[in-house]
Amino acid sequence: MPDIFHLLKKYASELDERLSLSETKRIYNISIPHLALLLSFYKKPFIVIEDSEDAALKLYHDLLFFDSAIGAKQSAIYFPPPSSPEHIGERAKALRQIQRSRQSIITSKDAYQTGFSIEKIEGSISSLKKGMEIGREKLEAWLTLHGYRNVSVVMEKGEYSRREWLFDIYPVTEELPVRAEFFGEQIDLIRTFNIETQRSIKEITDMEIFPATEFGVESLGLESKTD
Repeated sequence: MPDIFHLLKKYASELDERLSLSETKRIYNISIPHLALLLSFYKKPFIVIEDSEDAALKLYHDLLFFDSAIGAKQSAIYFPPPSSPEHIGERAKALRQIQRSRQSIITSKDAYQTGFSIEKIEGSISSLKKGMEIGREKLEAWLTLHGYRNVSVVMEKGEYSRREWLFDIYPVTEELPVRAEFFGEQIDLIRTFNIETQRSIKEITDMEIFPATEFGVESLGLESKTD
């Protein structure tokens, strides 16, 4: 009895053959799961632009499912619309992946245009590191320039709070906010924390911060000396 891999591969091959024999090189009315199956066996990088965000997400998740079923590596990245600070951070992360290597992309009509410059995307991403010497004013200026909102208590992605020697920051691409504790102009400690209890969870040595806005972003790096 054939296993799932050979069954899926056989069906994907049949779809590919239909496409190769078609004069217009198109397959009409193909469902999203069938398209995901075909793409899971496709060897070259591709770009798919769906009509809606929902369709693009469904295709992406179906492709992940088939990739997992056949034991393939993730073959595409999802490029979401800029509808929230979290999505903007994910867009910046995706563009950096595209810049570094050829990637397959799944997106939607309302998402593929961007205010980021792919050639300058690295300049809009910065890192905090334990032992890093950086002026607190410079850190706050970077956060403000890159779309982070100053609040009294950090609760959502894309927010930050400054209290004397402490900076609470909720990076747009992370599941937990971080608290950077300064000693003078040096970052002495970085910890993730729980937004409900405000208690520390885990000490970390560094953290990448992606922008929360795409437009009007200039290069203002946070690079500095570390011990």
